[in-house]
Amino acid sequence: MLTYFGLCIMAGFIASEKGYTFWPMVFFSIFITPVLVIILVSFAGQGPYESLSNKMSREDHEAKLREKAGMTPENIARCENAEYFWSCLGCNHLEDGNYSFAVEAFKVAEEIDEGFKDKEFYLAYCYALVGNFRETVNMCYHTKDTNLLPDILDKLYLDEIKFSNFVTYGNRRYGYSESLYPTCKALTEFSASRYNAAALTIDTYFQLSKNKIAYLKLASAYAMVGKNKEAEQQIGCVSEWMMNKSPLGYFYLTAIYKRLGRLKDSQVAFDKATKRMAKSKDSIHQYLFYYLSGDKNSASDIKQAILEKMSLLSFDLETIYIVKTFDH
Repeated sequence: MLTYFGLCIMAGFIASEKGYTFWPMVFFSIFITPVLVIILVSFAGQGPYESLSNKMSREDHEAKLREKAGMTPENIARCENAEYFWSCLGCNHLEDGNYSFAVEAFKVAEEIDEGFKDKEFYLAYCYALVGNFRETVNMCYHTKDTNLLPDILDKLYLDEIKFSNFVTYGNRRYGYSESLYPTCKALTEFSASRYNAAALTIDTYFQLSKNKIAYLKLASAYAMVGKNKEAEQQIGCVSEWMMNKSPLGYFYLTAIYKRLGRLKDSQVAFDKATKRMAKSKDSIHQYLFYYLSGDKNSASDIKQAILEKMSLLSFDLETIYIVKTFDH
């Protein structure tokens, strides 16, 4: 209080130096300034002077919010004991297929449910489900969570239309990798056993920049539909020196040769991959080694450990061509 009066007297001295009367300015500073502050705060709808009309508008806003989020007595009952009410409400809507309601619930959860770590993912995913790819892409681009983009891709890549819309908008808006769409498009098609479509996608998008893995993916797709001659041609494009460092290429050949019925060549390729495993600490290579050797239990344990650090999409990009071709 003494500090406040001191400041008011100082204001009077400063005003007197500017040609104003000293005591009237002190009086103005002490009494008029607080009144002006109270009035301004009241109009702003802050503090104890908040107007009744603004309180009503907040109540109306909350009622509208509950309506937009589909908050029915049934939904309230389902979530009344949940630690994070709005996140629970959003998850219920997502499970029921009410994606617009889920968006509204997760928008509130993003502000309120501070402890719910997946709220950003669910909101971005629900935006995609309602076709608002702009918001999904913006969230993936601006987030501090480096896992959000691969996690969203994981959810969308088996839905070719949504995945295409997401990546197309992402390319146009923020310049995501141009190879992201065709790579995952081919993966989607191969995963769904649409091998001809996968072969066409790989051949169309990577014909000018094929590396050994692109050739081997194409060979896998051809082998799966019985186009043995075409598969052999793709294998012929991969020379021995291109495969010296990593066992991955030989894992591809192990699976492709088995699919083509060339079992001796398949075993030779696996032996070459095994020799290169001594220099590889890659967990994906370890998974493939155990899987192709027939030790599915060890492979499953390694996969579980990998998925704690890597998205399913990234894992499938490395493994699914080999595994499906080998098992076919």
